[in-house]
Amino acid sequence: MTDEMKPECRKPEGKRPECEKPECGKPGELREDAEMTEQIADLNDRLLRVVAESENIKKRAEKEKEEVRRYSNFLFAKDVLSIRDNLKLALESCRESCRESCRDGHHELNNKVDNKVEHELDNKVEHELGNKVEHGLDNKVEHELDSGVNRNKCNVSDGIKAIITGIEMTLTEMDKVLSKHGISLIDTTNELFDPHFHQAMFEVQDDSVGPGTIVKTIQDGFMIADRLLRPAMVGVSSRSGKK
Repeated sequence: MTDEMKPECRKPEGKRPECEKPECGKPGELREDAEMTEQIADLNDRLLRVVAESENIKKRAEKEKEEVRRYSNFLFAKDVLSIRDNLKLALESCRESCRESCRDGHHELNNKVDNKVEHELDNKVEHELGNKVEHGLDNKVEHELDSGVNRNKCNVSDGIKAIITGIEMTLTEMDKVLSKHGISLIDTTNELFDPHFHQAMFEVQDDSVGPGTIVKTIQDGFMIADRLLRPAMVGVSSRSGKK
């Protein structure tokens, strides 16, 4: 009997001693803990994505709001530019009319003076008048020219001059209003052709400037803020081919 163990020293069969450590739970509890941890990680990931998307939406909304503020009058500005074009055409037409009146006035005045000189010479005997007549006629011609220019002023009426002044003032005021709303004129003076801002209408052979230089502006171009509102229609220089 010495080889047999005492009953109180025998280990219970079929049972394992329970672990008193918390991480040594039952298999079912371990699975539940793992699933819960996975769900928490998934929820955190979703939350971060929602927060990031919300920030992106906020930034896009602010950008769109700024663009609306800056470009909301885009179509209206294009319509206003057509009115400005018509005013410029009217101004140029009035100025051309003035130039023609000047040419006609000078031509008429010269004819009048020539006829008067010829008439004076026909009615006077040259040997009787001598140098006095010639000197008198010269003074008369000069007086007629001076009085004609001062009186007629190229035959331009005060009404035409008032119209020209009014159109110029209107254009100046319109440009100020356009500038106030962020609409600026594209400067084409001695500029090189840029397809982003200019539209070439024709080429002119001109060796006095470099090739691709703008030599004539047919229609003004405009920018609204940093965006092209309308390209400038221009004529561009090209090489004549002569060496």
